[in-house]
Amino acid sequence: TSVGIIGLLTAAWAGLGWMANLREALSQMWGHFREEPPGFLKTKLSDLVALLSAFLAIVVTLALSALGNNSVMKNVFEWVGLEETRLLSVVFRAASILVSILVSWLLFTWIIARLPRESASFRSSVRAGLLAAVAFEVFKLVASIYLRSVTTGPAGATFGPVLGLMVFAYITSRLILFATAWAATLPENMSDAPVPAPGPAVIQNRIITRPGLGPLQAGAAATAGVLGALTFSRWRKR
Repeated sequence: TSVGIIGLLTAAWAGLGWMANLREALSQMWGHFREEPPGFLKTKLSDLVALLSAFLAIVVTLALSALGNNSVMKNVFEWVGLEETRLLSVVFRAASILVSILVSWLLFTWIIARLPRESASFRSSVRAGLLAAVAFEVFKLVASIYLRSVTTGPAGATFGPVLGLMVFAYITSRLILFATAWAATLPENMSDAPVPAPGPAVIQNRIITRPGLGPLQAGAAATAGVLGALTFSRWRKR
């Protein structure tokens, strides 16, 4: 319907704005400044490709994390024809978490190193990506517990997923920014900024003149002095 199309276009435009702001923030953290930005259409197409790639990778990591759920794991075992055992469940859950962290590691490394407007240090991005991947996996675990607790009631079932999505986008962007800031401030990436030579010194003589008393002020002062002297002399004669 038209309402659905409008909503989809609005969401896509909001996503492009979010991606543009994220890329600009990452560029600023790496100290990359563009004097001449590219064209509007080229920038939006680049942001769209980055948004779709990041969205696809995040969906893959969420799906891998969901494999550790008991019900999902049971369905997978039934589908492949394996008998569920305690050891197999532990191994399967650990494998899903490790693969999810690996995919998240690749995702965040790519985001930190290649999403800025100018490519950044890949070596530092690898370490920052691992830090973000582990924190992201912990966040997904906490978020799953939150969603299970808030979706039990009617209000939570209606607004819980929306609020969860907003919190998910906020926390994810904060993780990316924190990891990027850490990578950009590593000793290997710190360099002295060039300081331009100061301009030639200019010495100027300043002559400051202070205006004296005007004729009116001088006359008033003389009159006050005469009156004071006369008053003092009369007081002495008494």
